[in-house]
Amino acid sequence: MKTHGEHARWLLTLLTWQLLSPACAAAYSVQLRWNAPAGPTVAGYHLYVREGAGAYGLWRDIVADGTSDGGFTTVLGDLAVEQTYTFALSAYTADGRESARSNERTIDYAAAALIVDSDGDGLTDAEEDTNLNGVQDPGETDRLRADSDGDLVPDGIESARGSDPLDATSPACEVLPFTDFAFGYGGVAEIAYDTAIDDTVLHVTETSRASLHFRIAYPAHRAAAVHGPVLATEIRSARRFRIEVAVRSTLGNRYILRYEGNGGTDRRSSRSLTLALGDAFDVGDGYASVARDLADDLARLDPSAVLDTITHVRIRGNYTLRELRTCQ
Repeated sequence: MKTHGEHARWLLTLLTWQLLSPACAAAYSVQLRWNAPAGPTVAGYHLYVREGAGAYGLWRDIVADGTSDGGFTTVLGDLAVEQTYTFALSAYTADGRESARSNERTIDYAAAALIVDSDGDGLTDAEEDTNLNGVQDPGETDRLRADSDGDLVPDGIESARGSDPLDATSPACEVLPFTDFAFGYGGVAEIAYDTAIDDTVLHVTETSRASLHFRIAYPAHRAAAVHGPVLATEIRSARRFRIEVAVRSTLGNRYILRYEGNGGTDRRSSRSLTLALGDAFDVGDGYASVARDLADDLARLDPSAVLDTITHVRIRGNYTLRELRTCQ
């Protein structure tokens, strides 16, 4: 490889970057795009990355994908939203000649916060940290905590429904008491006190080998008529679990909404919708939020259906559950 003083006299230009991220993520990816240089045949590209005010580290040999207009792209992942990154590229030939570096492109917290949802509450970091200073100021929700006011309803659902994500009394919620649940077979359930959260919890342990076998159901002996479109709780589990909610529309039709954690896939039929909640529930002594706007999910299943009541709730699997709430 040649020294900097022996660079080949052909250049490439880094044209742009595009942020890539899943809907819920504490890190993100960036796609870099550049023009190919004129001149000798290019054997590959080196990517240089600088973090903050530091120096460029050792180059990374990257795999480039061609585009329809003759340009190239590559994706760099696992970038921290709080960090500032600067990128530059060079091209090299098979005989070791390396071009000068391209123009630089920088991505900072203000740019990444526009797409990253660090706490998975449905709001981007920029929507929560509105002045983009990296801390929670008065009037801002916490970008690192899904439920800023501790009412078990994530900030995104509260904002969408018009309640105050900084007021624990908003929205109005009704607790479905553990004592009103019926318990199935093939496992052990106990109501315990968790000093870490200063609250009672329901701890369920399967004794059957069948996945999702042991269940609790609300109410114990009859169909309910529970009003409130939001179902909210917190849960921890190292294994797969399922929350099944039976609802009735204003026309009297019945539907099933299922939510599966630590496994499962999205699927639907004419009267049932199953959604995968992801794999973020193995949290040690903590709890991960589970909250759904049942009215919205019912509309996804049947756009003509309007939610009237919840008739029953069943939860299967192996888990520890905080109090279950329905909220307006």
